[in-house]
Amino acid sequence: MFGYVVPLTGELKVRELNVYRAYYCGLCKALKSEYRKTAVLNFDSVFLYLLADGLRVEAGGPQMERCVLHPVKKHPAIVTPAARYAADINILMAYYSAEDHVRDGRRSMRFARLFLKKAYAKAKERHENVVRVANETIAELVALERENSPNTDAAADSYARLLGTVMTDADVLQSHILYDLGYSLGRWIYLIDAAEDWKEDVKRGNYNVYACRYGCPDKAARERIEQSLYYTLAQAAEALSRLDLKRNRELLENIIYLGCREQTHAVLVDGRRLTAPVENKI
Repeated sequence: MFGYVVPLTGELKVRELNVYRAYYCGLCKALKSEYRKTAVLNFDSVFLYLLADGLRVEAGGPQMERCVLHPVKKHPAIVTPAARYAADINILMAYYSAEDHVRDGRRSMRFARLFLKKAYAKAKERHENVVRVANETIAELVALERENSPNTDAAADSYARLLGTVMTDADVLQSHILYDLGYSLGRWIYLIDAAEDWKEDVKRGNYNVYACRYGCPDKAARERIEQSLYYTLAQAAEALSRLDLKRNRELLENIIYLGCREQTHAVLVDGRRLTAPVENKI
């Protein structure tokens, strides 16, 4: 349940794309310094970092850094206090994602869960409220899976509430708006993930809310789901428009208005996820 929240690079100015890359590198640096776990870095957490830093009054400029991927030439990286917050959440969500895959019978993910166990314990201490809500929502989702529930709203509500809670930590004064944004985006992430896994879950006999509701994938069902997901993204965009952002608005709007919409089209129409930012094809 990771990597769906991407920008649409064809609609970004060169400066904006460079800023996005600098935040990506900055979050990678934070994951390395805090957890030594850069392998779990994903686009969803970069969005969270852009958002959290965009709410801060103090601006942080890029630093020129080297890394394992770029050992010779230095690259700009933006590292601010918001990076640690995004890194913490990245670790927590990666651990919960590994647990979810283990529940689905993917034994190889037991190693991923073990790999993240120590880092998870550290992040858990910093975000007790997020962990509490995660435990509640995961228990609810497990119950729905046991019932083979076809209720998309109930199934998506679990992850939606979790991401809503995560985002409220970014700014206490705007927590109600951030919850709305996180809830809508979390709902979209859960359902686009279900849409991507739909065919495979039917084969494996795993729980999938769309399989329970519609059976095997067909064009009519995909079209209904696509329009529903566009509506959810519109709700996320409305919440984003209400935030008092000090920076990064253009990047965040590109991701919600364009990148996530393209991702929806890619999964439901083209039948594949966008694993990296790409040009618009709609």
